[in-house]
Amino acid sequence: MRVSVKINDAVSILPKGGISLRAIFTGGCVAFTRNCTEGMNIIARGIPLKRGDEVLMTTHEHPGGAMPWLALMKEKGVVVKTFEPGLTPEDNPNQIEANITRRTRVLSISHITCTTGLLFPAKEVCQLAKSKGLITVLDGAQVVGMIPIDLHEIGCDFYATSGHKWLLGPKGTGLVYVSEEMRRMFKPTFVGAYSDKHYDLDQRRLEYKESADCTEYGTRNTALVLGLGSALDFLSTIGMKEVAARGASLAAYLKQKLREIPNIKVLTPMDPRASSSIVTFKVKDRKHTEIQHMLVHKYKMRTRPVGEHHINAIRVSLHLYNNFEEINRLLKALGEIIEKR
Repeated sequence: MRVSVKINDAVSILPKGGISLRAIFTGGCVAFTRNCTEGMNIIARGIPLKRGDEVLMTTHEHPGGAMPWLALMKEKGVVVKTFEPGLTPEDNPNQIEANITRRTRVLSISHITCTTGLLFPAKEVCQLAKSKGLITVLDGAQVVGMIPIDLHEIGCDFYATSGHKWLLGPKGTGLVYVSEEMRRMFKPTFVGAYSDKHYDLDQRRLEYKESADCTEYGTRNTALVLGLGSALDFLSTIGMKEVAARGASLAAYLKQKLREIPNIKVLTPMDPRASSSIVTFKVKDRKHTEIQHMLVHKYKMRTRPVGEHHINAIRVSLHLYNNFEEINRLLKALGEIIEKR
């Protein structure tokens, strides 16, 4: 019995279809992490950047996606630039291109923002960035398990995600993707047993694996890895197209009904090309923390306060286990909260 399961050993426990990530679990492109934040740190510190190099990102990044680059700003003098994302698939490539300078080295954005659920046209954005010579990094914490994806088709250089969110896996699991093109350039920050291709202390020799799993230093929790495999298998049994369609239908219904309630502003794009299974809204002249507190304690509904970029809104994440009855309960609760002001 293995004490620790590594990514290449785990291919046999991953689903045979449904989640197209399986296609890249071979060939040394993907490694296990403990969460998306760890993956983003692995990526940021594995890219050779120097003082004055620019990293371009949106103002809506999750702290786990932004802080690794801000840390490099403090340590190395890397420059972090931000832009305000637009609401349509056409807006954002234009926004990105307008903010690229001769010093820009990396484009690091959320595939779907954790704030408003904005879905970026990832393939188009990556093609644009690569035409300008940029390294592309996608934070996919709010993507994998929500919609079908194919990283080879998208063409990004790096991708990170969590196992415990839309994948429905255990906490303490995640995945990081390193494209074949980037593997020789990329260097691991933390290393140990399983990181090496050749290691000999007596000869002072250490050669890293030329694969993403060079980041899998030390022993992993086998139960968590197997749990992630089971979660992937579960979603694949249903089918990711079906999962995505379910979430989209729930989200469309919620967005439409929220727009009918006075004093509520929906921040998530109505355009299905730019939206997802996330719905974010604000209540006029009310603190988002107050609304979230009442939903939890009085109505037993868990939502997520959105404080990033001082948006101060409420986020609802709709997955396959949610239903229209629950959405109607939420709408009724919001109506009561607004009326009792």
